[in-house]
Order: sequence, then C-alpha cells, then structure tokens
Amino acid sequence: MAIKNKDNSFWLSYSDLMTSLFFVMLVLFIMCIVKMKLINSNLQETLNEANASKEQLEQILQLDKQFEVLSKSSELVYIEEKKTFVAKDFIGVEIFNPNDDTIKKEFTSTVDKVGLSLQRIVKDLYEKNPQLSFQMIIEGNAAIPYEDLVNKKFNPDSYQMYLLSYRRALALYLKWKSNGLNFRKYNTEVLISGSGFNGINRDLKKEDNNKRFVIQIIPKISKPAEDNQQIKKKHANKTSITNIEIHTTKDLSIYYPQFKEIEFAVESMPSQNQKSITFCCGAAYTGKLLKHFEHANIAGNHVANGILHKGYPCMQNTGCFVFYKNKWKFSLSNYENELILASKNKGMGFAQTMIIYNYEEQNSFKQIGHKSRYRAAQ
Repeated sequence: MAIKNKDNSFWLSYSDLMTSLFFVMLVLFIMCIVKMKLINSNLQETLNEANASKEQLEQILQLDKQFEVLSKSSELVYIEEKKTFVAKDFIGVEIFNPNDDTIKKEFTSTVDKVGLSLQRIVKDLYEKNPQLSFQMIIEGNAAIPYEDLVNKKFNPDSYQMYLLSYRRALALYLKWKSNGLNFRKYNTEVLISGSGFNGINRDLKKEDNNKRFVIQIIPKISKPAEDNQQIKKKHANKTSITNIEIHTTKDLSIYYPQFKEIEFAVESMPSQNQKSITFCCGAAYTGKLLKHFEHANIAGNHVANGILHKGYPCMQNTGCFVFYKNKWKFSLSNYENELILASKNKGMGFAQTMIIYNYEEQNSFKQIGHKSRYRAAQ
C-alpha cells in the first residue's frame, strides 16, 4: 500500500506540474499572438504610407511630360545651363523706368500677355494634377552697369539692387493680379523674390541678358494626407463622425456636416452628456464679456430656434451661415435676406466675417478692430 500511495503521489505531482507548464505555454502563446497582431498592424500602416509615398513619387516623376507645356509656351524660353524658364519678352529689355519699379507703358501689353500665358500653364498643371500643389517663383534679376562690371566696382550683395529687383518682381505680380489673374486658385503658391546682382540663374556670358525675370514652377512634395477612413479610425474612440464628410489637404481637414438638424445654441452651453449632439463648435462673436446673456451682445443679426434676433451692428461681418429645409449654406451678398429666410423656415443662422468664399479670398476681409472678442456659443 505504501508503494502504491507513493506512485499515486508522484503522478499527482507530475500532473500538477504539466498543468502549470501548459498554463505557462498558453499565456506565452496568447502574448505572442497579441504581439504579432500589433507588429502586423504597424507593418500594415508602414506599408500603406510607403504605397502612398510611392504613388505620389510616381506622379511627381511623371511631371516631366506634363511640364512640356512650359516648353511649348511662346512667352517662356528654357535655359538648359540653369534648368530654368525665363520670360522671353523681358530678356535684355528694360521694361521699367531707370531705378524704379514702374512698368513702362509700351510694355504693359507684353506684361499682360506673359501673365495670361502663365495662368494657362498653372491651370493646365492643376487640371492634370489636382491632388498636387505647386510653387511659382517670380525672381527678378538686374544687370550690372558695363563700367562697374569692367572696373569691378559693384557690390554683388547690394541691398538697393536686392530691394529694386524684388519690387520689380512684385510690380509684375500686382499688375497681373489687377487684371484679374489668380494663380493661387489653381493650387499654386506664388513666391516673389529679387536676386539683384546675385543668384545662380545669372547669364555669365552676356550681362545685358540679366535684365530679366526667371519663372520657376515646381511641385511641392509633402507627406500624403490621411484619407477619410484613416481619420475615422483615429477618432473612433473620441466621437462619432458618421454624419460628417471629411476632405483633407496637406495642412487642413475640412468637415462637411451631413446632419438632419443644426442649431445655433444661445443662453446656455450644450452639455457633453447630450448624446443627440454629434458635433459642436464655436459660432458668432460677441462684443463684451458679460455675466448674463443678451442677444444684443452678439455681433450682427442671428436666428436661434427659428426666431430672428437683432444683434449689435458689426462692420466686420460680410456674410453668414444658415441652415434650413435640411440644407446648410454660406452666403456673401445680401446675407441679411438669408437670415430672414432661415427664420421663416424655422432654421438657424448667424453672421460672420467671410475670409474665403467659392475658393476666393475676400478683399472685404478686415482685421478685427477690438482687442477682445468672444465667442457667442459653443
């Protein structure tokens, strides 16, 4: 009996040991699975970013063909040595009055023609590559006077010539802008520069040719923007955005609400516990920081709960945002009529300073005159 009990004790201990080992192995197995999933997730994100970068790189590499439009332009000429385009009609010609940034009258039509050509070019590039952005550099150069060049009595870093060549490049841009040309609406940022007697783009063989403007249009390389699904995934634990259409750019995420109802909250701030609220943001400005609420303290007329209220006159307000009949819109001209319509249709609305409308920067935008300005509602 003693031997039998001893055998039973051995097998019981052995069974306990194997059970413990099995449990340890099971825990290690689960930890390995979790670790592998985490590594796979990181690898997948890296792969997605690499694929996006690869696609963007391929698009940029294809720009060689698309930039053929620059070579075909009758107003631009390509200088192989400098890898740049210059305005052909400006080479060796003094289109400005001496030591001044005023364009001579006999060259205004030439300037207009070059500007129209440049706008056609950036428009064509934008239509072929709407997902890319570009930089157009207008660089002014200056020719060194012959006697100063021979006697080497010139300063290559002359402040006056840097300033003059910049002002002349700026004068070109302002002339084009006054003609209604807008390069920026084609995803093209305009950079104005002046190299004076300096710069690597100078013609070293014929000094008079440096009386010119160098035009460079280059693609901007940036990190691929997150798509809508990535943004939704990132915010999944923060808020519900199923009713928001999101458009992304390099520096900006634009939220387009697709709600059944939008309300202009006044008097009391909405609570975070209100589950019916999907999205909340600041709205109209108020003039004074008061301990109590007054409709008259809100900048401009506004509509809350379908009722039109009178606010204080605010010259900075140039447009409004309204929501009625299940549709939202921004209005620029006659926006007071839109507020009246919003009230008649039991909607909402408030006045605002319009900075950009229909892709155009508004000239009516003014800096806020008061040092203090407060939001009316959240």
